[in-house]
Amino acid sequence: RNLPAHTGVCRRDVDSGKPVSPIRLRPAVRSDERMLWLLRQDPSVVRNSLTGRAISWAEHRRWFARMLRNGAGIQWIIEDARQKRVGQVRLAFEPRKSATIHIGIDRRHRGKGYGLSAIAAAVYRAASEHGIRKVVATILSNNQASKVAFRRAGFAFKSSKGRVETWQWQN
Repeated sequence: RNLPAHTGVCRRDVDSGKPVSPIRLRPAVRSDERMLWLLRQDPSVVRNSLTGRAISWAEHRRWFARMLRNGAGIQWIIEDARQKRVGQVRLAFEPRKSATIHIGIDRRHRGKGYGLSAIAAAVYRAASEHGIRKVVATILSNNQASKVAFRRAGFAFKSSKGRVETWQWQN
């Protein structure tokens, strides 16, 4: 299913028509490295991550350098209407025109609709620019905010194993 949302224009919730926050996605650059690491260190981000642990600066720098050069996905920075960084969304490309999605919103900007806007925009761009037909999100079962945002962005619950749920968008 195509989502009627894209970068800079997403103003309506995909399901309900309620207004959401307009955003812009831009590719991450070297100067975003520290912001991404600080976001990943936020206690609620750590708590809702699959690893459940903070990562060291050295580990992050290695990952960031690989991510910038390998082309196996896209790391976007989410900016608000004033071009202020409010979070990140990343797609890791998988075989058969599929991808996994990861998102993090700065704690000062949560609850404002940026997550929903970023998920919808990232999926739309992945489908239209890269031919992605399926996007999978892995969410901890107690992360209600993420489940609501992904559902509103057109994802459907697929399965559950222990405390981890799989949600999927398919075009």
